[in-house]
Amino acid sequence: MRNRTKGEVEQRQVHLKRLFCAIALVVNAYLLLSLLFGEMGLLKFIKMKQTYAQIRMENNGLQEENEKLTRRIEMLKTDPDMIEQIARDRLGLAKEGELVYEFYD
Repeated sequence: MRNRTKGEVEQRQVHLKRLFCAIALVVNAYLLLSLLFGEMGLLKFIKMKQTYAQIRMENNGLQEENEKLTRRIEMLKTDPDMIEQIARDRLGLAKEGELVYEFYD
């Protein structure tokens, strides 16, 4: 084994510090890029959040439409005025004693 001078030891420490800093810089750069662009990165998260909001809005719209249709079904089952209106409009039915006029183009 060889004895090293104080200057050689200091120079070796400087080289080790630079090597450590370079490795730390590469690791930090990799972690930052993974955080931003990785499979579950920040950009993917933002896109997923936007998609989630869009799906929630669609779902709310469909729920409202479903509630309207449910109310309409209930009215069709129970409301005699609505049943009569549909019978007149779609089936061309009339009450007894009424005259029905049909116009053709």
